[in-house]
Amino acid sequence: MNRRPCFHLLAVLALFVAVLAACDAPVGPPDTRLASGKGVAEYLVRFEAGADAQQVALDYLLLLTQYDPVAELGVLLGTIDPVLLLGDFRVKALQLNHLTAYSEPETYLQSFHEGDWVDSEIAAQPALAHLNLGLAHTATKGMGILVSVLDTGVDSGHDHLAGRLLMTSEIPPDLGQEETQNGLDDDFDGDTDEAYGHGTHVAGIVASVAPEATILPIRVLDDDGNGWSYDLARGLHYSQQLQADIVNLSLVLSDDSPVIHDFLVELDAAGIVVMAAAGNTPGTVGYPASDAYTVGVAATDVADALAPFSGSGLVSFAAPGVEVESSYPDNKSAIASGTSMATPVASAALALILSGEAPIAGQAGVALLQTSVVPVQPVEAVVDGRVNPTWLYRIVVLPEPRFDRRKLRFGQY
Repeated sequence: MNRRPCFHLLAVLALFVAVLAACDAPVGPPDTRLASGKGVAEYLVRFEAGADAQQVALDYLLLLTQYDPVAELGVLLGTIDPVLLLGDFRVKALQLNHLTAYSEPETYLQSFHEGDWVDSEIAAQPALAHLNLGLAHTATKGMGILVSVLDTGVDSGHDHLAGRLLMTSEIPPDLGQEETQNGLDDDFDGDTDEAYGHGTHVAGIVASVAPEATILPIRVLDDDGNGWSYDLARGLHYSQQLQADIVNLSLVLSDDSPVIHDFLVELDAAGIVVMAAAGNTPGTVGYPASDAYTVGVAATDVADALAPFSGSGLVSFAAPGVEVESSYPDNKSAIASGTSMATPVASAALALILSGEAPIAGQAGVALLQTSVVPVQPVEAVVDGRVNPTWLYRIVVLPEPRFDRRKLRFGQY
């Protein structure tokens, strides 16, 4: 199920006190659900190039609580009609600062065990058997393709990820790349650090399916699986700055996002493919998988049927997402289920195509990936089908197809 995490209460209360001090006016409790601006709320703002974010805040008696000048993003806190902000020539896009969550069924972490990591055994696991990776890897293993994984970070010391990660100082320290845990129930849901290892698991799936691809981890979620649109937007920005070929989003937002959409449009224009989890609410497609500028991914089981928990409908692809074994912090492995697991399978399958004997551009690779799919039951579950990299030995040498995103979106290729 898609989680709807609570606010990080202590942080919000601290910001609330700061606004009271700055504005010296009585206001109600912070509520990021307010769309009318008739109360204190956090607004995620994408500024136009060269705009003075602090001056914008002062002009509207708001508090600039977070700011990333490289990504031209900031968070403003206070009371205002958002229409006024959006009409300001210094503001490019605006929204409330939504919470994000990783996409998980209740059975997310089923087991883990310690032991030596054997790539061949992981690749041959039942969950991935339909992919026939041994055959696919005779054609390509993803060399030269950079997959950005926006998640909870990774354990960079895991043997399965050795030599496969791009760890760089260009990612701001407050985002970071390493998995962390604090032993606290930050979202007050009764579970502690329930998302710890999620990013390591997702990255490990990419490494299993496309073992020569490079993975760029960016931490946009905490160890409970919560985050904010502000950090997700920054993660998308740095993915483009570092010239990723594919962005993997094994997460969902609590609502549609104009600012995230703005970045998705730019990534698409740059030839970067964003693969996004459909979410784990049956019969629906979460955001950003529902955005026209992403490629949504549902989850299938070992019978190539839609997983009972999987989102479905207007989603392009499906991929194995039930009981997938992958890396877990401290050189362990874990078995997990969810569209979070299916999405990196699809991302890595695309990486294989992009790095084939006849390298092609990102969106053309998506169209080519579509030509190799296997039907999913029920047929209305996804627009196209389950990704099938075993066709790589046949399709990597084909000429680049002509591509029309609108046709791809509605299954007309």
